[in-house]
Amino acid sequence: MDSQNEKLKEALEDMCFQFAGWSDTKGGLSTNGLSTLECAFSVLGWDDPRIVKELWCDEQGCKRRATCGTPTPAGYRKTCGQHIPKFI
Repeated sequence: MDSQNEKLKEALEDMCFQFAGWSDTKGGLSTNGLSTLECAFSVLGWDDPRIVKELWCDEQGCKRRATCGTPTPAGYRKTCGQHIPKFI
């Protein structure tokens, strides 16, 4: 793949990561039935949803998207809003 096409592919991936929805049950990016995102996923060869384990909440068994980063005594945790570490 030439340099220009690689840049276009990276830009399309970035747009999908920014604008796609999230499937809590599957743990991945979702088109949510939006035709433009469906087209982008198709061009990229992605399934819907696109499973992205790196973005999962650190809580065991939770597939929600991690949206919070918190330093804890046991180390840094990235969690969803439901699993934000509680400090006393």
